[in-house]
Amino acid sequence: MKIEKFEDIISWQKGIELSSIVYDIFKSNRDYGFRDQIQRDFCILQKVQQER
Repeated sequence: MKIEKFEDIISWQKGIELSSIVYDIFKSNRDYGFRDQIQRDFCILQKVQQER
């Protein structure tokens, strides 16, 4: 398998899946600072993925 872009890397794909799962788990968390950080990180990853 030839890697032409970083999205082809399996660990990147698994990381996107994992971040989505973590986002879903913590979206109702009452520790708002922690929850907001998780959501920001997820949004950054989604934005990077969409730009490619």
